Amino acid sequence: MLYCNDPDYEEIVKELDDLDAIPEPPEKAKNAFAITLFCMEAAFESRSKDFLQYAFDLYPDRDYLIVTQPHTVAENSLLQKFINVTKKSENTFSHVLYIIHRDFLLEQDMEVKRASKDDLEQVNALIEETDDRAEQTKEEFYEATMNPDSAYLSFVAKIYD
Repeated sequence: MLYCNDPDYEEIVKELDDLDAIPEPPEKAKNAFAITLFCMEAAFESRSKDFLQYAFDLYPDRDYLIVTQPHTVAENSLLQKFINVTKKSENTFSHVLYIIHRDFLLEQDMEVKRASKDDLEQVNALIEETDDRAEQTKEEFYEATMNPDSAYLSFVAKIYD
């Protein structure tokens, strides 16, 4: 019986003989790095995003950062941007667990605005690539963008232009 089409995972499953043991995953499955205690002096808290960028730069092959922190430490403003992983009742781990994806760092470079005539060409190209009903979507977008009396509104979100 085939467990997975991926040969790396299939090999691990074939070699399993102890259901309590956790086998070493293939390198491609290792997609996170961890910080076991995250504290930042209040005076530097506004620059904590710079710290995150530097941390992700150190691990360019990882997409997630996992942070643990004792329940007794106050959550700083940066950790409010992380996902707080809900603790399971049977878990005895004494820290709070947070996770964030590296794409969060793009937030500062994202611009959302009302669509304008200048956006039509790029949006139409995007629609051509991604939409099964491209012609209808392009017409709707054009109407929402160019007609001030339209019942619809159009917006564009840009990251790094």
